Amino acid sequence: MLPVALLLAFQTAAPQDSSAYLDPGARDLVRRARERRAGAEQLITDYHVRVTERISLGLRALRRDRTFYQRELAARFAWHKIGPDTVTMLGAREAIPVVYAGTRLPEDIDTDAPDLGFEIGKPGEERLAVGIGDSEFVYDPIVPGSESRYRFQSGDTTTLILQDGRTIRVIELRIIPRRDDFHLLAGSFWLEQENVALVRAVFRPARAWDLDRDLNDPGDKNGINIPGFLKPIKGEVRYITVEFALLEGKWWLPHLLAFDAVATAGTWISAPLRYERAYTDYDVTAGSPPAPGDAIVADAPPDSAAIEACRGRASCRCTRRRCRTAVVLVPDDTASLLTSADLPRSFDDQTPFMSAGEAEDLGKAIGALPETPWHAHAPMLRLGPGGAGLMRYNRVEALSVGARLGFDFGRLTADAEARFGSGDRWPNVELGVGRETPNVSLRVVGYRRLAAANPEAKPFGIGNSIGSLVLGRDDGVYYRSWGGEVLLRPAPTEAQRYQLRFYGEWQRPAAKETDISLPHLFHSDHLFDDNITAAAARELGVALTVRGAQGVSTRGVTIGAEWTMDAALGTFDYARTSLTTRLTTPLPRKLLGALEVAAGMTGGDAPVQGHWFLGGPATLRGYGGGVVSGPDFWRARVEVANSSPGARLAVFSDAGWAGAGRALSTGRPLYSVGVGASFLDGILRVDLARGLAAPRGWRMDLYVDGIL
Repeated sequence: MLPVALLLAFQTAAPQDSSAYLDPGARDLVRRARERRAGAEQLITDYHVRVTERISLGLRALRRDRTFYQRELAARFAWHKIGPDTVTMLGAREAIPVVYAGTRLPEDIDTDAPDLGFEIGKPGEERLAVGIGDSEFVYDPIVPGSESRYRFQSGDTTTLILQDGRTIRVIELRIIPRRDDFHLLAGSFWLEQENVALVRAVFRPARAWDLDRDLNDPGDKNGINIPGFLKPIKGEVRYITVEFALLEGKWWLPHLLAFDAVATAGTWISAPLRYERAYTDYDVTAGSPPAPGDAIVADAPPDSAAIEACRGRASCRCTRRRCRTAVVLVPDDTASLLTSADLPRSFDDQTPFMSAGEAEDLGKAIGALPETPWHAHAPMLRLGPGGAGLMRYNRVEALSVGARLGFDFGRLTADAEARFGSGDRWPNVELGVGRETPNVSLRVVGYRRLAAANPEAKPFGIGNSIGSLVLGRDDGVYYRSWGGEVLLRPAPTEAQRYQLRFYGEWQRPAAKETDISLPHLFHSDHLFDDNITAAAARELGVALTVRGAQGVSTRGVTIGAEWTMDAALGTFDYARTSLTTRLTTPLPRKLLGALEVAAGMTGGDAPVQGHWFLGGPATLRGYGGGVVSGPDFWRARVEVANSSPGARLAVFSDAGWAGAGRALSTGRPLYSVGVGASFLDGILRVDLARGLAAPRGWRMDLYVDGIL
């Protein structure tokens, strides 16, 4: 249900005399809000409204972002204070673009449709119901006694001009949580000055949801067991906003509900979620106001007979105070819901629920939300397979096992990581401090680490570790580094469109220290290739990556681009830049084509570890990582596949060259051909490629985030 207690229903009670009020105006606002009885809205006995809802769940990756799930519903909702509600479906469709290209009728209309409405609030509500369905996760900051959880501060005042020309003065009440509990809010409530009715609310949880902290009980042996490489699992909410409209000059009722969030699992998965619900075309019926002195009594808790009567009925909802039923009316021709005029022509043809001005105002409001409070939590220790990236295998370290100790102070996080490799017996250490705002994530790190000259090959990921141990091949190109860095990137809830890195470090070579792999146990002559001999260097540098994309590959043309630049001064003075462009487009006969082209160049005197490296599934299939390198490069790949996103068969060809720019016209490129299969729109990909230029050979790769 929608934020029930935000609508109305504040009990009378004198505010507690405590440190909760940062100014007299805040104390007065809270007092008046609590004195506000149910108000005009409590007189409403029935309402009819048109509801439109959108849900979009995505997946973020390096090559391109994907839309995982989409749904749209349109309905006429009839709420009755006494009696069942009625939901008449006008339109409904959903799509899972990573599985199939078309749209279909949602299977859960009967159970989800009753949640499209909202219940007029009642005095005494102790929690806000926010989100989809019956989820309730935040404590109402206005109920009596909330001073133990919140502080209050009066903010700005502004004037709203209504359509009929009238003006209404609204006052901001800032809600500041006392601790960084996910169940507490940090936000702004805008209240009508005359009647203290809520006009607008913008808020977010005081901190991100964390699976280990908020769901799993350390003492519960039957808790949720998640593989360590997927941890930590978090849910970041950028904002939740509720807008209200004044109906007939009497009632403030919901007009818009929206929230923006992202779920993350380790360094593997980032899934942004966007939810919007709009209410229009209200028709409201109200009863007579109570006589002076009459008490307004909240509904009694449902008795066991009422609960029993509702069991087994998908359209029944039981809360702490009552059970409600809803009748969902779906046309006999359910296919008509897919093409309803009450929905946009397609998922790509969307009319924003918010105007440009409203979106701009929301952005300003998000930036002005109260900060997360300082609060020290118990340290979190992760060991080896119990944490992302804490166990890996490569030709330099052999088996490398680490431990990470994390500290959370609310506004700041800190972590210390140590690892040791059985091959090089070289201890590595990282100490980091992080700070996040609604828009930006900042991290400062001091380190002694094994670094990669070809990070696009993901040499420290689980895929390369398995390839090294099981197949006896390592695509990483390594060197050692000591130093510090400052990383600036968008907050986790934002699209990862850029990353800025400032660093100062000492660089040294890292030799191959092991040949142990599964093939080596059976054939002693199967050895890892030698690593590069990195140059000793002291460097002070900056690196910038900017990326963007447009379109959904399962429904039309998509384009994407990524530009990188880095420059360094020190033992070697150099600068380099690269540009990668990607295109996918539908082809005749239900085929899909893709093209990726990249090129880069270097100016100055770059060390070996500052060269461009090609090879491996990310850059040049059919060849091993670092098969060719140089200060300049170009590469290209082209693919043709069937258009079904769930499972595709593709044919492809890759080509690439690296070396000194003056040899561009005479250099011998490497090229390959192959066949591949991808699943879930390229999220999982397997390729069999044949290198056609020396070193020739066959190579099979299993990886994630393919171009198709």
